[in-house]
Formats: sequence, structure tokens, C-alpha cells
Amino acid sequence: MASTTAQTSYGHCDTFFVEGYEDTDGIFARAAAERERARAIGKVQQKHMAANLSRLTSKVYLNDVLEHMEIMEVRSSDSSST
Repeated sequence: MASTTAQTSYGHCDTFFVEGYEDTDGIFARAAAERERARAIGKVQQKHMAANLSRLTSKVYLNDVLEHMEIMEVRSSDSSST
């Protein structure tokens, strides 16, 4: 019963503490923001690397794919003519 009385004497609070960036004690908030920024930069770099690798791989295998398509086309035309 005492805890209910103490709670009502302070009133109900709908807010919560959020560490701001502007104060000098906000080092944890700044560190978290910096980590998030580094993650975002890393994701962009990863996407660029993946696109570059995909482009390089397609260049390497393009002739093989075209040769395979030509062989399969010749085989299918040979089998349909017999």
C-alpha cells in the first residue's frame, strides 16, 4: 500500500529519458550514431563491391555462355532435322 501512495504523490509520467547529442555527457549517443554511420557506409561499399564482382564475372564467363548457347542451338537443329 505504501508503494501506491508514493507513486501517486509523484504523478504519472509519460516521458522517458533520451540521451541527447548536444550535451557533453552524450558520448554514448554519439558513439552509437557513429557505429550506425559506419555500418551504413559499409553496406554501401559492400553493394558496390558485389556489383563490381558481378560485372567482372559476367565478362569472364560471357564467351563460355555464348559458346554453350551456340553448341546447344546446333544440337537442337541437328536433332530436329533428323
